[in-house]
Order: sequence, then structure tokens, then C-alpha cells
Amino acid sequence: MTPVDGARTSFHEIATRLLPAHLQRLREAMRTPVPAATFLGATTASRVVRERAGVESDFRGLYVFIEQGKPLYVGISRKVLSRLVQHVNAPSHFSASLAYRLACREHWPGGMPRGRKRAQNMDDGGFLERFKDQQRRLSAMDVAFVQIDCDLELYLFEVYAAMQLGTGALNSFRTH
Repeated sequence: MTPVDGARTSFHEIATRLLPAHLQRLREAMRTPVPAATFLGATTASRVVRERAGVESDFRGLYVFIEQGKPLYVGISRKVLSRLVQHVNAPSHFSASLAYRLACREHWPGGMPRGRKRAQNMDDGGFLERFKDQQRRLSAMDVAFVQIDCDLELYLFEVYAAMQLGTGALNSFRTH
């Protein structure tokens, strides 16, 4: 077997042992989640934010937004805490993509009209207010996260966790 992206085990080992073990760790983290408001008002994963989140440093891994006890969305990042800061604070559809996706679903329940551009939506006052409402909604949720250092395991785990936690309504794995 030739290793791929630093993975030291076979796909079979990842699928049958590592992904379930990561899911168990994530479920344990979900029992004692962190309020997403922990990240509200921050611009970086500062020492204060790290202390509030109960970690020593920012890290590579997976996070899950939890609304009223139910998983809503899973995401991955090379810097999980920094990414959570962006989700609840960033003014841009690029950095706060989950709030943007939620705002689109609310603004156009049947789907965004063809030809609409993200920047065009963000320039629309009504849409922008929905975007901000969705960021407030996210900041009222809880989050849980796990550190996963191997990129290949992390990418596979994102899909696995989304399927296991039932977050498919918001998780998409389409390429751009």
C-alpha cells in the first residue's frame, strides 16, 4: 500500500476503525458543547477565545453546529476556532458561508434564482438583514469539535459525520 496524504493506514482501517472512533469522540464532545456565543465579537482565535473554548491552541479538525440539541451542520478547517469566529462574525459571504447558505434558504425557499451572484445578494438590504439574522441564529447555537491531524482522515470524516449525524440538508460536497 502506498500512503496517501500522510495516512499511515489502509482505507479499510480508516473506514472501519478510525472514522467510528472519531465519531465516538465527536459524540462525547457533543454531550458538553461550547456555546457558539463564545466566538461572538472576536476577530481571531485569541487567548481569551481559546480559554473560553477550553483548548490551548487552534487546531485542525471537525466542528458541528448544534441547534436545540440537534446537529445542524458539520464543517472542517485547518483552524477550527478561527473558522468558528468567521461563521458568527464575518461580514462576507466568503467567510461566513454557512450564514449565507441559511439566508439563501430563507430568502428563496424554492432555491436562489439562476444568474444571481453572491455579491449581488449581499448588496440587497433585505438579503443582508437575513444574513445577519442567520449569524445571530448561529451564535445562539452550541458547537462541538474534535481535532484530527491527518488531512485524509479529516476529509473522509466530514462526509462520514454528516451522514451519521443527518446534516445532509446543509452539508454539500459538490465541487465549485
